[in-house]
Amino acid sequence: MRLTKSMIHYCETYKKNGYILSLDQEKAYDKIAHNYLWHTLRKYRLPLKFIQKIQRLYRDAQTIVSVNKVLPQVIEIERGIRQECPISCLLYDIAIEPLAESIRQSSLRGFRIQGLDKQILVLLFADDTS
Repeated sequence: MRLTKSMIHYCETYKKNGYILSLDQEKAYDKIAHNYLWHTLRKYRLPLKFIQKIQRLYRDAQTIVSVNKVLPQVIEIERGIRQECPISCLLYDIAIEPLAESIRQSSLRGFRIQGLDKQILVLLFADDTS
């Protein structure tokens, strides 16, 4: 929010036109398809042994949900990364990087602000993209 407010103030002060796109990927960790993640890890040429170890962490993953004290049923987990796992942040960053890269490669120009070496085009932090 601070960046968004700062950019609005900057545009108003210097009479600049532009757009701000802010995405909050609700439950982002839960929505990453495993097949997509494996493909992305290979695309970034991570070592095959590393990819295989990550795949083993998620192979045959299951959860149980009990609703109103009804006997729970086992549910196979086919997407999502474990939020409590220390490597989850890295896996999420790798999974979301193709979105950031496509924004960087697009015709969008971003803002060039005096005193900053780089223009502001895309900022990814946790599950927020601006």
